[in-house]
Amino acid sequence: MTCYIVIIPGFNEARLTDNFLKSLARREKVWVFPDLPLLKAQDSLILIAFSAGVLGAIALVWGWQLQGICIKALIALDGWGVPLGGNLPIHRCSHDYFTHWSSALLGTGQDNFYAEPGVEHLQLWGSQKPIPGWRVTQGERCFMTLTNYLEDLLNQYD
Repeated sequence: MTCYIVIIPGFNEARLTDNFLKSLARREKVWVFPDLPLLKAQDSLILIAFSAGVLGAIALVWGWQLQGICIKALIALDGWGVPLGGNLPIHRCSHDYFTHWSSALLGTGQDNFYAEPGVEHLQLWGSQKPIPGWRVTQGERCFMTLTNYLEDLLNQYD
């Protein structure tokens, strides 16, 4: 089974998505929505969505799962106000503690990340500088960068 990473950027400048892609150590098997090949039931996906793209990602998850496509995880970056739930591991990343806390009211994931100190919303997606923060797992916190957090998740599910 081949595992692909699908990026769902939401509505922002393409250069921010390009910066995000550059921050990932993995560059192979990465697709940016909507430029996707025809998916097959034997494919598995890890979705990384940002902002309004998180809402689209939830809809895609439900549709693709009905088609028999394996969604290994959804990583939602700043999907504030989007209820997250489903039959898959979900991880929220937030640009500050308030967004982390208030988003948890709409569904939290296996573990989550929030920037500390907080950054602007678009920096979470398009910053070329490391973003420090806290990984929160079952109430335990571990200080790391967003890039390290994402790489840990990708290694876990790939």
